[in-house]
Amino acid sequence: MRKGVDEMAGKNCVAIAGILLILLLGGCKNGNKEELGIKVVYEAEYICLDQSRIEARYFSLTDDSLNFVKIKMPDGEEHTLPQVIAASGARYSDEHSIQFWIKGNAMTLYAMGEEGEWKMIKEGMAKE
Repeated sequence: MRKGVDEMAGKNCVAIAGILLILLLGGCKNGNKEELGIKVVYEAEYICLDQSRIEARYFSLTDDSLNFVKIKMPDGEEHTLPQVIAASGARYSDEHSIQFWIKGNAMTLYAMGEEGEWKMIKEGMAKE
C-alpha cells in the first residue's frame, strides 16, 4: 500500500513540476516580458452519492494556456490534475492513476484499477 502512495505522491510532484516549468518558460515566449501567473477560476464542493464530499479548486495560467484542478478527497488526500481532452464536459487527469470529470453540475471520479482500466470510485453533484 505504501508503494502506491509513494508512487502517487511522486506523480503529483511531476505534474506540479511540469506546471512550474511552464510558468518559468512561459515568460520567454516571443520576448514577452509580462509575468505568467496562476489565477483561481472557481471553487466547488461536490456531494457524492455516498454523502462524502470532494472539494475542487479550478485554476488557469494567466495566458489561459493551461487549466488544472486541485481536488481534496474525503480522506484529505489532494491531487493536482491538468485538464486533458474530453469529448464533452471537462476532464482532468494524470492519465495513470486518477481522473476527475465534470459535466454541468455532475462530477465523476475514476481511479486506475490493477487491470489497467478506469474504475468509477465516486460520483456526485455540485453543492448549491
